Amino acid sequence: MAATGGAGRGEMVREHVSDLAAALERCAERCEDALGSYVGRNPDARSSRFGVNALLAAAAMTTAAQRLIEGGDAARLALHIASTLARDAAASARSAGLDDDALLIATECERIAARCDQVLAAGRA
Repeated sequence: MAATGGAGRGEMVREHVSDLAAALERCAERCEDALGSYVGRNPDARSSRFGVNALLAAAAMTTAAQRLIEGGDAARLALHIASTLARDAAASARSAGLDDDALLIATECERIAARCDQVLAAGRA
């Protein structure tokens, strides 16, 4: 019975990692899409602090998702980087104003940063 419980726990951790990796990928896609829409209306935004931070966060999320799937020590560092850059992107998005796309980026980034932080705090990555 104990062996089954251990195997079940390991399977739950793998599912959790897989779910987080998928959430990171979705968030990166949403941020890139919203930024593209925002830049369509505000062409200078791509090179602004907001635009650069959003692109950096999306790249970090994609990398973190890959590292989670691969496993290993790099996953924790990648999650920490993704969380930090997502929070930076959220702050700069909020400072960009009340544009729907900027607010979407802020909300998505805050949500994924909190999720990364929970996983890191629990030691599940």
